[in-house]
Parts: sequence; C-alpha cells; structure tokens
Amino acid sequence: GKLYTNSINSVEFIPAVLELTSNQDKTKFDDVNTTLRIETDIPFESSDIPYISTLTKNTSICTDYSGVSNVQDDFVTLTIDGKSLSEGESVSFSNFNLNDGDNKYSEHDIILSFQSFKDITTAGQAERCNGEIEFNIEVDI
Repeated sequence: GKLYTNSINSVEFIPAVLELTSNQDKTKFDDVNTTLRIETDIPFESSDIPYISTLTKNTSICTDYSGVSNVQDDFVTLTIDGKSLSEGESVSFSNFNLNDGDNKYSEHDIILSFQSFKDITTAGQAERCNGEIEFNIEVDI
C-alpha cells in the first residue's frame, strides 16, 4: 500500500490562544479546554493509519512586578482525550477519527489544568504568566 509518511497537512489548536480566568476563590486558574485538530491528505477510504502524538513542549514562565521571569516546573498539567501526558511523552492512536468526505482528519480534546497560585515561584509577587504547548504528530508506519 501507499506510505502516508508526509501526509499531515496541519496541526493546530482550536482555539489557538487561550485566555485564562481565575477560579471563584482566586487561588488558581480554571481548567481550560481546546481542541487539537490534525488535518491530512490521506484519502478517507484508506485503511486505518495509526499515528503518534508527542507533547514536545509544555513550558510556563511567570514574571513578577519587577520584571524578573522564572520558568515554572509542572505548572500546567495536560490531558489528551482524558489521558494525562507530560512533556516528552507520546500517545498512540489507531486511526484518524474523522473525515471531511475527501480526507481523514482528527480532533482530540485537550484540557489544561493549573497549579495553584501559591505554587508559583517568583522572586516578588507574580504579575503574569504565559506558556506554550507544542505537539509533534507522526504517522506510525
């Protein structure tokens, strides 16, 4: 059969930019949901094409009011379709789970959970935090 090694057209989060809100007692950020969407040029009638999704980056940096930034370890916990995934870990899927009538694509539920504000390590009081998450998707042949 045809090898669909270079068949991933795009990998994106929908929504891509996540605005965080504090929980009611202002102790942490609420969990936030996004969708990981993987588009391919694999014809939808193809047999199952397994693939591997690797969390290649999960970084959080918080900055205090004097402008000093600190990397935060394990500030964000991530699940993909309910399965917990740490930076460097992978999860396998047996097939792309959707199609648009022409090609296969997949959508996965991503939930980000946050440590409490008291666990943030900055020299002074934390003013803001930002972070970045990246996935690498490989067709598993």
